[in-house]
Amino acid sequence: MSKDKQPNPLDFLEEDLKDSDLERKAVPSGEFKLQLNRTEFNPDRSDKTGHLYRMLFFNIIGGDIPADMDPDLLKPVSYYLQIPIIEGESQDDTGAIKSNMLKIRRVLDALDHDPAVTQRQLIESNFEVFDYLAEAGAECWAVLSLSETPQYGSQNSIIRFK
Repeated sequence: MSKDKQPNPLDFLEEDLKDSDLERKAVPSGEFKLQLNRTEFNPDRSDKTGHLYRMLFFNIIGGDIPADMDPDLLKPVSYYLQIPIIEGESQDDTGAIKSNMLKIRRVLDALDHDPAVTQRQLIESNFEVFDYLAEAGAECWAVLSLSETPQYGSQNSIIRFK
């Protein structure tokens, strides 16, 4: 009894380099399953407004992926989370803090995670919970849009989490 030979995911290495399409591509707008792959937090950098932030990076792992697109060559999708300033003279106003926390709650709900901590603890930890979720490979669904920029070319953005 012979077993079917499984395709080798590294078969592409046998192709001529100049003939291979290795470019990462953005998907068309639609609903996609995402997996939190990694996060970035740099305490020495802040955004243009002086806020610390955490970037979330998701891989597209399912959904409306066109049949002619290689799932291994899909561009990751990033998501920006601003960390509210809750103390000091540059403290954010209550509305801005609540708006940021709502954004955080929507991401955590989509990832089916209840951190069981207070909002203050989330902020003071610089949203460290997302590091643990990335290590666990947490998944969610989101609606993505497709846009074109001179700097990055085609890229996807998260419109909303499902």
